[in-house]
Amino acid sequence: MFFGESEKAFYKLNDIQKCRTMVKPFYPLTTIEYAKSKDKKKKSTKQDGEIRLIGVDVAMMGGEENDNTIFTCMRLLPNGEFYSRQVPYLESMLGAHSEKQAIRLKQIFYDFEADYVAMDTSGNGISLFDDCSRILYDEERDIEYPAWTAMNNEEMKNRALDKNALPIIFSIKVTKAELNHEIAMNLKTSFEKKSLKLLVGDVQGREHLIEKFSYHSKSVEEQIQLMKPYIQTTILVNEMVNLEYEIKNGYVKLFEVGRSRKDRYSSLAYCNYFAKTLEAKLKKQDEYEFQFFFN
Repeated sequence: MFFGESEKAFYKLNDIQKCRTMVKPFYPLTTIEYAKSKDKKKKSTKQDGEIRLIGVDVAMMGGEENDNTIFTCMRLLPNGEFYSRQVPYLESMLGAHSEKQAIRLKQIFYDFEADYVAMDTSGNGISLFDDCSRILYDEERDIEYPAWTAMNNEEMKNRALDKNALPIIFSIKVTKAELNHEIAMNLKTSFEKKSLKLLVGDVQGREHLIEKFSYHSKSVEEQIQLMKPYIQTTILVNEMVNLEYEIKNGYVKLFEVGRSRKDRYSSLAYCNYFAKTLEAKLKKQDEYEFQFFFN
C-alpha cells in the first residue's frame, strides 16, 4: 500500500513512520477460543499501573461513501508524569446496527482487559451509548454484559436507564471548534514526541507472524485475520497523512479531501485525548508523593 501525503497534510508521514515500532499485535478471542477459555482462570497481562482504553468513532450507515465504526485499543504505560501509549489493535465495522456494535465493543473490551471507553456521544454516538447503557446478551458467546454509563458527564450518566450501570465511558462532545483543535494538536504532539507507538508495517508484520505463528502453515482465512491489525494500522496512517487543515478563528480544523476518510483518525484521537486527561491525574499523584516524601 502506497502512501500519498497531501501537500497540506497536518500530520506528517515521517513523524508517524518513526512511531511504527511495535511488532506484537493484540487479537480478540474468536468464538471457539472464547469457548475453550471460558472455564479457565485468566491471568492478567497488565503491567503495574497500566490503563487500557478503547476509542470509538461511530457510524451507523453502511456503503461505499460512508464511514466505518472503528474500535482502537490503546495501552497506557506509566512513565514518570506521562503515559507511553501503544496501539496494538484496530477493528472496523461497516453498516452494523448499534446493538451489534455495542456487543462487539464489549467483546473487545473484556478480551483486552480494558478499563475505559472514549467515544463521541453526540450524533451517531448517542445510539451506541444508549445500547451500551443496557445489559446486553451476547448470543455468540452465551454471556450477559453489564450496563455502562458515562464517568465524566452527569447528563449522559443520568441518561442510562440502569442505575447500576458501570462508569466506563469517557463522553466526548466534539461539537466545538476549540475541542477539535485540542484533540488534533494533542495527537500531533504525541507523534512528534514519539510517545505513541503504532504497529510496524505489513512486511515486517508478516515476518513476525512467520517467525512466531507459523504463518505459512495457516489457511488463507487465518492469515488474513493475523494480518488485520497491521493492515488496519497502515490504513490509519494513509487516512492521517491525507487530512488537510485550515485555521479558523485561531483553531485548527481538519477535513477529508475527495473520498478519503478520518474515522480511524478520530478513534485514535479520542483515545489520545483521554490519555492526556489521565496524565493530569498522574502528575498530581507524583506531586503528592513528592511532597509527602519531603514533609
